[in-house]
Amino acid sequence: MPVSRSGKGPPLVTGTKPPTPRSPAISVGSAGWTPSLLAGIGALALYLLLAPPAVGDKDAAEFTLVLATRGVAHPTGYPLYALLGHPFVALLHACGVGWAYAANAWSALGGAVAVALLHRLARRLVADARGGAVLAWLPVLLFGPNPIWTFETTLAETGSWHVAWSCGAALLALRLLAELDAPVAAASARRDAAIWGLVCGLGLAHHATALLLAAPLTLALAFASRRRGLPARLLVPALAGLLLPLLSYGFVAWRAFHPGTVQWPLLAPAWGSVLDHLRAAQYGEYFGRFQPSAAQARFLALYVYPFLALSALSLATAIRAAGPGRAAGCCWRSRPVAPSSAR
Repeated sequence: MPVSRSGKGPPLVTGTKPPTPRSPAISVGSAGWTPSLLAGIGALALYLLLAPPAVGDKDAAEFTLVLATRGVAHPTGYPLYALLGHPFVALLHACGVGWAYAANAWSALGGAVAVALLHRLARRLVADARGGAVLAWLPVLLFGPNPIWTFETTLAETGSWHVAWSCGAALLALRLLAELDAPVAAASARRDAAIWGLVCGLGLAHHATALLLAAPLTLALAFASRRRGLPARLLVPALAGLLLPLLSYGFVAWRAFHPGTVQWPLLAPAWGSVLDHLRAAQYGEYFGRFQPSAAQARFLALYVYPFLALSALSLATAIRAAGPGRAAGCCWRSRPVAPSSAR
């Protein structure tokens, strides 16, 4: 191994590959995913215990029938919810579980995945904070048994899986942003772009409001990638990953011309009707409005607004504990890129 000396100081090793700089936010302790999985298992047990053996409120009756028969629900159709949930519900029913409880259990599973990912996300955010392993349980304890949340996780609805996707997308975005601190190989960059596109597509194929989170996170990743000098051609694998889950909307179109036992009655065998269903045209007049009922306003005041306030306070405390400029140990910071000859 060639060694050179420059008078003072330790010898300088030359001709070797320097270690790849990595963000300290990538590692969150030796425990890994174990605490997060335990949080998810505990949540699953709670939600299955609370789930009723009967059809619940809201759209639960419709979704129970859709899951049991692999049908099409109201706009936008929620194709992934039906296509992935149907085998789960059918398997439970084949084991002697009633259709209603099986459909409610599908939401309970989504809620458990959401809680596990929430814990992992919190653990990452407070990775550098003192007592981070304990702090990561705070959002789980505040959110997991929240009555508004347990309502969503114990009846057949799309909300639990939507929150699970949101936590997973945020966690992946933080990982990708952190890894931009290190030199990125072309193959790895293409893979990450495709994975991010796939995750965004999964969210949009499940619930259209996923766009409200996917869009800003994508802009953040694009801005960081541009600053790191990554090529714009990464857009191609990202779009390929995005389109793959969106193909599931073809199921809605197929059902329009091949009606199932349970189907939204306004979905007609015409392409215009299919398009209206996919873009939720009949709900257009509600877009941009927020007008909760008296009961909903009461629940918001009791269970949602206090949780949001405590979450904001907890995040601010974690950022402060992690030190200036760290943004709770997860924000992207530019680092000098190693010369290509040293890679």
